Amino acid sequence: MEEPNRKRKTHRDTIRRRQVRTDIIAQYYRRGYTYRDIRREVMQRLDMKTYSLQTLHKDVHAMLAEWREERLESVDEQIQLELARIDEMIREAWAQWEKSKDDYAAQTTRRKGIPQAQASEPQATEPAIIPVLVEQTRKDVVNTGDVRYLELIHKLLCERRKILGLYPAERKELTGANGEALIPEAMSQAEIEKEVKRIMEAIKH
Repeated sequence: MEEPNRKRKTHRDTIRRRQVRTDIIAQYYRRGYTYRDIRREVMQRLDMKTYSLQTLHKDVHAMLAEWREERLESVDEQIQLELARIDEMIREAWAQWEKSKDDYAAQTTRRKGIPQAQASEPQATEPAIIPVLVEQTRKDVVNTGDVRYLELIHKLLCERRKILGLYPAERKELTGANGEALIPEAMSQAEIEKEVKRIMEAIKH
């Protein structure tokens, strides 16, 4: 019984190592790293002595095949890559938006002083200052969030919809009577939050 158990454990360890390796590859592949750069990062982070570019190439194609199977089987590899990049940027922008709503305490310090005589040092161009009073003020700052992150998220969501073909394809539906391009109606904060939460849930599953 020991031999089958050992084989199963070895198989599980192999699958686990491959998944960790794939996670690292995905992180840098989405950011546009070259194969050689990705190979170097994988070897450094997993303390691997060898990892050929040929094996990396196979891992990348297996990863792309997994992405297509899990999400959109009808899109090609480039579209799938762009969607993965946008999703990652949305996650980062969303995290920064939440962080920008944190309150904090701002503290300032003011020092007052009088000039000190410089008779012993005639070469000094400016008199030294003797501090006689130090004032410290503290102010609680209430943050409502940096709207620039919401604007970025809104733009990323628009790009995501364009890639997925969710906007009308005919130009006449996107232009006004005078032929000028119409600006899509801006999303409210609630709509952006709802859309991001929906995408985050889709990414998790």
